[in-house]
Amino acid sequence: MNLPSSQPIDERALRGAFGEFATGITIVAGRHPETDEPIGFACQSFSSLSLDPPLLLFTVMETSRSWPLIAASGRFSVNILAADQQPISELFGRPNPNRFDKISWQPSAANMPLIDGAVAWMDCQLAQELPGGDHTIVVGQIEDLGTREDAMPLIYHRAGYSELSRPGQRSQAHLRDRRPSV
Repeated sequence: MNLPSSQPIDERALRGAFGEFATGITIVAGRHPETDEPIGFACQSFSSLSLDPPLLLFTVMETSRSWPLIAASGRFSVNILAADQQPISELFGRPNPNRFDKISWQPSAANMPLIDGAVAWMDCQLAQELPGGDHTIVVGQIEDLGTREDAMPLIYHRAGYSELSRPGQRSQAHLRDRRPSV
């Protein structure tokens, strides 16, 4: 057996272990309830949840200032960033006023912010919020979406940005129109 040795579970060890799981980077966005200005934050803790009904989930820190404002409207968008959008990830990954003034975006049919050039976007209705330790687990009902086949996603691994060497290949199950597990 070739497993790493056990170590104490502390914040550093957890960050290191979780950092081995490569993720994409998303921007969760919505509208300020008082000013209607677009607001958002970078989020890598994102996943599909259900195909029927179409649900996604992400987690957000309990200390987030943006999420309560976005949640107040009951709607949000999730933008999956493309490989060339690292500057957008960095912009939305730290406090920065008027982030949307510094990027190209457009409103969805439901008036949620969609970032130009994203690999995919989903327009969602807030379905549920659940406690999750020092985070909130957010479930969204997907009501509209769009994807680009000609772009690679921005990847985050070991606390840094990375790149895919080649795009993924559709599985045989997908090619046969079988429903793969999510």
